[in-house]
Amino acid sequence: MSYKPFDPAVEVHGQPMQTFVECISKSEVAPILNDLGIDGINPEKWYPQQLWLDIFNRLTAKQQAFLTFVDIGMRTIELTRYPDEVKNIPFVDFMVHGANQTHQHNHRGGDAGEYQVSLAGDNHIVVKARVAYPDDFVYGCYYQLTKQFKPEDTDFLVKYDENEPKREDGGEYTVIHITWKSK
Repeated sequence: MSYKPFDPAVEVHGQPMQTFVECISKSEVAPILNDLGIDGINPEKWYPQQLWLDIFNRLTAKQQAFLTFVDIGMRTIELTRYPDEVKNIPFVDFMVHGANQTHQHNHRGGDAGEYQVSLAGDNHIVVKARVAYPDDFVYGCYYQLTKQFKPEDTDFLVKYDENEPKREDGGEYTVIHITWKSK
């Protein structure tokens, strides 16, 4: 699969791109950045989304790219700096309201896609992702978000919806279920 933006005018803020680049081994990403004519990522600058997607496209050629994408998603969230007040937001509120806001805040210039996140029941969140990024990257992001912000002393599960095709398989959305319970 080749990753392309929904709108070629979409730009991505440099901060999430910088964390993305930092989470990949420098020896892996440096040649890709050099091939794409990029010396480094300025966290204050805006870049064409296609540039970020081109990096994913190059990484797709790797064996077991899905594991790489999950790992990149997890590390991207791990390296993201959140304001202190985020730590005081209840987990469900953060997940339901924060994900799409963060996505929209870091993109501009057209249709960057969206996350529809809803509470489906006690301790069950459903994420519907319509974004241009690899499904496994999105999965890794939500796995790490859950790991970092879930209530203390809880176990959790993050899984794809088995009854819905992912975007990469022709679905309109990639659907991810997040559940948690007290230990």
